[in-house]
Amino acid sequence: MNIDTIIDEIAEINDAYFNEILEVIDDIFNFMDDNSLIEPKKNYLILFNFLNTTVNHFKNLDYEFASETLNKLHKNINILHKIYQTQISHQNTLNEIFQNNVFTKIPIFKEMKKEILDIENNGLMDNYDIETISIIKNQYQELKKIYFEYFKDDYMEQNNYIIGSLKTILNSKLYYLDQLLWIEVNKSTTIIRSLKAIKIKNNISSKSYIKYRLSVALPYTSDYEYLKKCLRIYK
Repeated sequence: MNIDTIIDEIAEINDAYFNEILEVIDDIFNFMDDNSLIEPKKNYLILFNFLNTTVNHFKNLDYEFASETLNKLHKNINILHKIYQTQISHQNTLNEIFQNNVFTKIPIFKEMKKEILDIENNGLMDNYDIETISIIKNQYQELKKIYFEYFKDDYMEQNNYIIGSLKTILNSKLYYLDQLLWIEVNKSTTIIRSLKAIKIKNNISSKSYIKYRLSVALPYTSDYEYLKKCLRIYK
């Protein structure tokens, strides 16, 4: 089997597999460029759980507080974050992905299986037939290993690009969600009243809300340590 043929087959299958998400990423980057949206140097991705929980909490307090833009941005972030987590998790399931999405689409393996079945279906097998099947099966396994190695290299290269791109996109979107969230909060009498009840009156923001959450969280718990990481974004 020619190595170039293997590389081309793997590239074609992986390109088709990643095509949709790569198009989405390309469209988002074009939108960011066209609208001069910033890419923050700080890691706003850390704030995902905090902002997601906060938006949902405020929606429960005042279901009308969130504008159409905020709702759309919040939903979009959740979708992209789920894809981001999925792509990260796929790094640990390469064998599965190869078996289910790549291996079954490669013609040579179908041909080798058919060759074995044809010999087996011919009736009683002699020593030559048995030896031939053994040779084909060994070639099958060796070839499968070769295909997997080329698949792994190509898949990881594309997947790492996708993970890095989604991280950049989410970082920007979460930055804008953070800004927009508190603009909308300041328009809600119900939410402002609830914040005043917990002694947040001035400079209503993620920073002040995180400080409040820290003041009521149990020290050294996972939630407490997470909120401390979030607070560092605003220093």
